Amino acid sequence: MNERHISSIQQLTKEYIGSGFTARGMGDAVAAMNVDPFILAALFTMSEPTFPPHPHAGFIVATYMLPESPIGFVNQDSTGLVNQIEPGAIHFTVAGSGTLHEEQPERAGPIASGFQIWVDLPNDRRDIAPYAVSLAADAVPIARAAGVEIRVLAGSSNGLRAPIDLPTPLRIVDLTLNAGGSFTQELEPGENAFLIMHAGDVLVAGEHVEAGQLVRTDCAGGDLNVTAGERPARLTLFAGMPLSQRREMAGPIVARDGPSLRDLMARARRGGFGTLIPFAVKAAPLTHNKAAIQ
Repeated sequence: MNERHISSIQQLTKEYIGSGFTARGMGDAVAAMNVDPFILAALFTMSEPTFPPHPHAGFIVATYMLPESPIGFVNQDSTGLVNQIEPGAIHFTVAGSGTLHEEQPERAGPIASGFQIWVDLPNDRRDIAPYAVSLAADAVPIARAAGVEIRVLAGSSNGLRAPIDLPTPLRIVDLTLNAGGSFTQELEPGENAFLIMHAGDVLVAGEHVEAGQLVRTDCAGGDLNVTAGERPARLTLFAGMPLSQRREMAGPIVARDGPSLRDLMARARRGGFGTLIPFAVKAAPLTHNKAAIQ
């Protein structure tokens, strides 16, 4: 099997929103490159509620709470779902035809950390009714061997497969490598793949990559090889077959074309995505609605 090569290495860009939210993500320049079917992937920390209920439509928005995060999130949407995203869990909101969404740290004080991930939907699935897919921390397939921990959050890796199905097939694999530890991911020809480095340093296809960097690979080879340096490393692999379709975006609303985008934005303004009482004004404590998660 041929080895994947690096096509680019970029620094993650840092963004601050309010006093309690920081994101390290692709930035406009990197996001403009071909990471299809992904739209966005960013490491975040949040210490206080930052985003009130807001609309999503036409794509999948995912929140992955890192296993090392001291706390998780509470999450709700206008389908009636209210649930907790614990450290080590991942939650996908398939926004489809449109939903309102809100999430925030489950309590004040500790800093919650994780990934915010946006994934495109195929044009023929953009208008499906919104729903959620959630994978609890204890349901994530995990392999530990030879100084490597592999957590498969979506798709498959090294004989493990996440027990979820999404309208857009993809691969998300969270990795912890001890010093000198090695990981290999077999990738399909044409599959887009990139790595986001959290901590430490690694060799990817023989090139040195450090924390705070994003690595894009070419699509010609097969195996992606990663080896940690003299320190432990934390990194996450994102991969998927490109949808290769046009899309139009306005903030958290994605559509197949301009007229569809304008229609979605108008419907959101009219309240067509449902209603949602903010956590800040809810009197009742958090309840878990597992039955609403598909």
